[in-house]
Amino acid sequence: MDTYYRPKWTCGRYNKEAKVAIYYNLIEGMSYFFESDSAEVVSHLLAVPRNNSISVDTLSKATDTATECLIPFLDELVVCGLLTHTPVTSKGIKSYRSAIAKYKCTIDTLLDDIEAGRKYMKVYKQMKMYNDKDTNPVLYAGGK
Repeated sequence: MDTYYRPKWTCGRYNKEAKVAIYYNLIEGMSYFFESDSAEVVSHLLAVPRNNSISVDTLSKATDTATECLIPFLDELVVCGLLTHTPVTSKGIKSYRSAIAKYKCTIDTLLDDIEAGRKYMKVYKQMKMYNDKDTNPVLYAGGK
C-alpha cells in the first residue's frame, strides 16, 4: 500500500462549484493551480491534516480514480514538495529550507554571471536523422 504525507509547509483551497483548487508550497513560495479531476484529488489531500498520511487506496475510493492513474500524479506532487513519502520532522524542514535557499542562490549567481558576461549560454541543436530518401537527401546523396 502506497502512503503519502501532507507536509507542514503546505496549504490551499478548493472551490467545489468551479471544481478548481490552489495548493501552496510555503517554503518555496510556489502556488499550483488545479482544475477538474486533479482539483478534486487535491481537495482530498487538503482535507488531510498537515504531517498526516493518506493512502493511495483511500484516495482512489474517495475520488473514484484508479490507483494506476493516481500514483504518477501524486509522485509529481512529491517533486513539487506538496507531498512527501515520509512524515516531516523539524530537521527535515530545516534541511528542505536549506536546500531551497542554496538552489535559489545558485540560480541567482548563474544568472548574474551570464548577465555580466563571465559565463555564456550555449545552444545545442538536435537533429533527427531519418532513413528515408525524401526526408534525408544528404544520407542518400552518395548513392546518386
